[in-house]
Amino acid sequence: KWNAGFDIPMCKNSIRNDSPKDSESFLPWEKIKTFSELLENIQNHMLPAQMGCVINQPLLLNYIKCLKDDNTLLRLNYWLSYTLHEECAWYNGKKQSKEDVTSFLNTVLTVEEFLQEGLSGSEEFLFKALPHWNGLYRSQILGLISHIPLHSFSDIEILLFQTLTQLFISSSLSFKMDILKCLKELLQNWMIRHFLYINNVKIENVITPDMLASVENLIHFTGRLSTLGLQMQNSSLLLQSVLDFYTLVSNLYSCFSLPIIILPPAGVFYPALICKDCVNLNQLCYIMYRYRDSLLAARQHGKDNSVFVNIGRQTFKMYNNYLTTMVGCLWSSKAFSMDPHPQGIKMNPEVFEIAGVLAYKRAFNIVYHPALMAFSSSFLKQKISKQEMYNFRHFKGHLWDEYTQFLLNEGLTDLNLFLQISLNPVKTKQNNRTTPNPSV
Repeated sequence: KWNAGFDIPMCKNSIRNDSPKDSESFLPWEKIKTFSELLENIQNHMLPAQMGCVINQPLLLNYIKCLKDDNTLLRLNYWLSYTLHEECAWYNGKKQSKEDVTSFLNTVLTVEEFLQEGLSGSEEFLFKALPHWNGLYRSQILGLISHIPLHSFSDIEILLFQTLTQLFISSSLSFKMDILKCLKELLQNWMIRHFLYINNVKIENVITPDMLASVENLIHFTGRLSTLGLQMQNSSLLLQSVLDFYTLVSNLYSCFSLPIIILPPAGVFYPALICKDCVNLNQLCYIMYRYRDSLLAARQHGKDNSVFVNIGRQTFKMYNNYLTTMVGCLWSSKAFSMDPHPQGIKMNPEVFEIAGVLAYKRAFNIVYHPALMAFSSSFLKQKISKQEMYNFRHFKGHLWDEYTQFLLNEGLTDLNLFLQISLNPVKTKQNNRTTPNPSV
């Protein structure tokens, strides 16, 4: 059968009235090309007996989506579950054509994206396939995972986490990035469907404890994977994938009205703070800015008792610690001070004295930071002579303020915004620089 190619059932027409007059007045399924033709002929049609044929018919999929009939979806999922297990299960020892399996799995993904929901038939396939998955059909399997519905995620959660952890540890950099992208798309799909409901339904009736638990478990699991991945591979691309995930997480409360605020673990925050890539540093500043907005809104809602808020004091404390560290490094030149976190940026001053490093405290400010050194050098090149262009001690007074504007003009808008909202506008007499006011 595989040598002949995998054939999806043909779309055969079925009518409600067998009279010759009715047969002449309607178009068969295979000849309907537009949505208006579907509406004109819908009264004379019934869904095909072979439900598998609808996966290649966008108009029929649209009809099924609008119909919202449980029996119709049951028939489609039954056919899909049987076909995936019999024809696409590479782990049962059957000889299969990789091209045909890939093509069919891509078709199933297209159907789920069109319906904007996962199909139970593909979930059953994942239950059977994940224990044997070794990375084969990577894009297709990860795509199916990203469409698992939130309401059924708890059933497959343990199996999914175990499989992804094993593959993540032993996989290449590109595979690690694909897994993180998959988890981000899974969370994003949940939030989009959730947001569609809360426009017309009270939020208290939509959010359940099980839903919150599933979202929290997914975020914490991704945090553990991210920490492990950054310890294994010092990669700017991997860090960017991690920060893309937490950009979404930072917006759960403010953009999707989900009463959850989960900060990135220290194994993600500190590598991002001292990274050598200005794009990742800029994105970290944006993430912290979004967390600030969410925490302020959550605190206000908690006072008003208008929305159930599942956020403890530890979250606020953790954010303030992160914020103090960021301001201390980027602005106040207090790097390597006593950081309360075990993974914080700290070191005994005696070690620096023995090593002959005297200016260690300003090692990560906006002038000396590894990700910003090219910008500070370029700025000085425009302002002073070539002989002194690498003398960063010129950064004081009005040049410091001009430099912050220079960073904004160079596209580091989120870094500039973070500094603005994190600092007190009152100027100090010594150096005309603003003083930090980090608490939320």
